[in-house]
Amino acid sequence: MVSLGEEARGGRATIRRALLITQTSVIGLYLLFSYAATVGWGLAKMAGFSAAPAPLLTLTHTVAGPVGEAVITVLVLNSIIGVNLAVNIAMGRMLLDQARMGAVPRRLARIHPVHRTPVTALTAT
Repeated sequence: MVSLGEEARGGRATIRRALLITQTSVIGLYLLFSYAATVGWGLAKMAGFSAAPAPLLTLTHTVAGPVGEAVITVLVLNSIIGVNLAVNIAMGRMLLDQARMGAVPRRLARIHPVHRTPVTALTAT
């Protein structure tokens, strides 16, 4: 996280706030989903929850039909793309640090003059 804030103004405070907001949001989302899944699935049928191959899609299909199931599927695919993008950005930052240390070719340490981002390392990634 520290290397991701290099070009940010007030990076230390911004990253701290972003981590706090992210962690709180994720915990809140998990609690909300757990409650909603328990209520939606039903306490009497909870044993079947763990046996279902995709309990969220089963629950969504039951409550919202095939359209709701398709929406959830698209959102999950979007999330997978976001995770892959985050991994590539982190890899670009690692290449930048390695180039600065001399472990990989020095040209990977090139920083964009305006945006202050590691363009060469990100392009290589």
